[in-house]
Amino acid sequence: MTDDGQYEVCFKSLDKYYKLISFNFDFVEENDLALAETMDQMAEEMKQAYRSLKTIQNNQHYQNDRENEHQRMLESTEKKLWWCSAGKMGALIVICISQIYMLTGYFKGKSFGPNV
Repeated sequence: MTDDGQYEVCFKSLDKYYKLISFNFDFVEENDLALAETMDQMAEEMKQAYRSLKTIQNNQHYQNDRENEHQRMLESTEKKLWWCSAGKMGALIVICISQIYMLTGYFKGKSFGPNV
């Protein structure tokens, strides 16, 4: 397509799948070619883009380190909670067994039948 004018393009899908068609049109004018001032401006914009990307990269590393530290802290807390709950359950079992033992010893020699 080297001539100026209107072009029509037709597509036909032979299957039932969804299709996405994309076109990129690039127009270059003769007077927009690389000039010294354009190159200087582009170099300055590239430096600014590099600084912005470096800031984003530093923020991503910080977020990654922070998430790793939170995960380590969460695992440590879960482990401590598990041991705490296991200790409480053990204490409750010991208390229940000791109460059963004391109550059976207290009522062992007593009779609850009718007194005549």
